[in-house]
Amino acid sequence: MHRYLILSLLACLAGCAPDDHTTDGLTHAMKRASASCETSRENMQWLETLLVQAGSEGSAYGNVYIIPTSQGTVFVHQPIMMSCLACRTFACDGTEITLDNPLVYDEVVPGISPSHLLYKAPL
Repeated sequence: MHRYLILSLLACLAGCAPDDHTTDGLTHAMKRASASCETSRENMQWLETLLVQAGSEGSAYGNVYIIPTSQGTVFVHQPIMMSCLACRTFACDGTEITLDNPLVYDEVVPGISPSHLLYKAPL
């Protein structure tokens, strides 16, 4: 009887992954983003939509980074299929920051690192 209980417990634990980037990962990412931007999750629906797209198959599939800059927090969506770095960069209000903005090359590109990963696309 105890063997079955132990085996069942091990089987349940084996199904848990610490890097789960599904719904819980999305919730955690949105909490971090809202806190960093000092706004409510409701004001960041654009980011939630972006994270859902980044986690699905297709051209939007890829990672999203949260990078602190001198002009506030920015988000970088780096689709796997895109060859340009920081092509999709956004301010907290969802406004896209263009590539010709000096902020992109001075602070955003150097900030793209594992330590600033907000949401990792599931494999």
